[in-house]
Amino acid sequence: MYDKKDKEYAGKVKKILKTLSSGFVIVEGAHDIAALNKLGLKSFAYSQVLSKQAVPAAECTVYLLTDSDKGGEEKKEKLLAVLREVNSGYKIDDVLGKHLMRLLNITSIEQICSPVEEILAKVN
Repeated sequence: MYDKKDKEYAGKVKKILKTLSSGFVIVEGAHDIAALNKLGLKSFAYSQVLSKQAVPAAECTVYLLTDSDKGGEEKKEKLLAVLREVNSGYKIDDVLGKHLMRLLNITSIEQICSPVEEILAKVN
C-alpha cells in the first residue's frame, strides 16, 4: 500500500526520467550506463564524448550525470569545457542529475536502480 506522498515522489522521479530520456545523457562510465539501461535510458560514457565517439546533436539538451564525489565533479568540469567549446546549438544541463540524486538520496549514478524500482513498485 502506498500513500499520497509516495505517489507524488514517484511522479517526480518519473518526470525526471522522462525528461532525461528526451536528451543526450552523459555519465562517467560503464557501470553508470548499465544502471541507466536497466531503467530504459540510453547514455554515453564521459570518455566517448571526450574522444568524440559520441557527439550530441544540435538542438538537443545534454544532461550531465556525474557522481557527487571529487572525481565526478572534475569530470563534469572537463565535460563542460569540451561541450562549451564545440557547442553546436545544444543546451547543457548539469543540474537535473544532481536533483535526481538528491531526491533518491544517492551519491553515485550506479546506485540509481534500487531506489527507483522500489518507489515505482510501491505505486504500481
